[in-house]
Amino acid sequence: MNRKNIVIEMGSGTICNNDEKIIERMIDSIKAIDTGKHNIHIKWQLFENIKGLISLKREMFETAYCYANWKGYKTSASVFSKDDLYYLQDNFEVPFIKIANRPELYGLIKYIKKEIPIIISIDAYNRIDYLQSKYKKNKLIYLMCVSKYPQNITEKYLLKNEYESIFGQALSVGLSDHTGLIDLFHEYQPDWYESHYVLNHGENYDPFGDLFCLTSDDLRGIL
Repeated sequence: MNRKNIVIEMGSGTICNNDEKIIERMIDSIKAIDTGKHNIHIKWQLFENIKGLISLKREMFETAYCYANWKGYKTSASVFSKDDLYYLQDNFEVPFIKIANRPELYGLIKYIKKEIPIIISIDAYNRIDYLQSKYKKNKLIYLMCVSKYPQNITEKYLLKNEYESIFGQALSVGLSDHTGLIDLFHEYQPDWYESHYVLNHGENYDPFGDLFCLTSDDLRGIL
C-alpha cells in the first residue's frame, strides 16, 4: 500500500467541549494506534458563529497544536472567515489550510499565502477546472465530499453509494468521508483521505449526531 495522507478531523469545540484533557485524550488515542504507515495530520475547525455548533476557543487550538506537535503530528484547521484565516497562517506553521465544502468560502483562497497548500472539499468533480484556472498560483488539493451526515447504518451505506454515483473513480484523488465507514478508503485508495473523529460515539453532543465519525477502533483498519 502506498503511503497516504490521513487528515483526522477533530472538529470544533463541540466534540472536545473545549476541554484540554479531552483534546489530549483524542490525540493520545491516535498516537496509540499509529503504525507509521501513513502521514497523519490533525485538523480542527476555526469559526465564531455557526448555528448549533460550539466554536473552538483559540487557546484550546493552541493547546491542541502544541500537544500534537509534541506527539509528532502537524496540525491545521478549516477556516470560515478572513479573521480565522489570518489567525491561523500568521501564528502557526501549518501543513495546509482547509476550505470546507462551501463555495461561498472559496474566495478565502486569495488571502492564503502562496507557499501554503490548500485542501478544498468539493461537491462536484468539474469544480476542479474552475478552481485550477482561478487560483493558478496556489497548490490545491481536492477532496470529493457529500455534505450529509448519516443517522443510522442504513443511511451510512446509502451515503456510500451516493459518493460512488457522484464521483466514481475520482474518489482516488481525494476523499472527505462522511459515511462513518472505511469502505471507500479501501476501495479507492485516495492519496488524501479525511474523516471526522470521536473518542466514542454518543460521548459528546453534536447536532448532526456522530455516526459519520470514525473512532480509534475504526481507524485501526486504515492505519
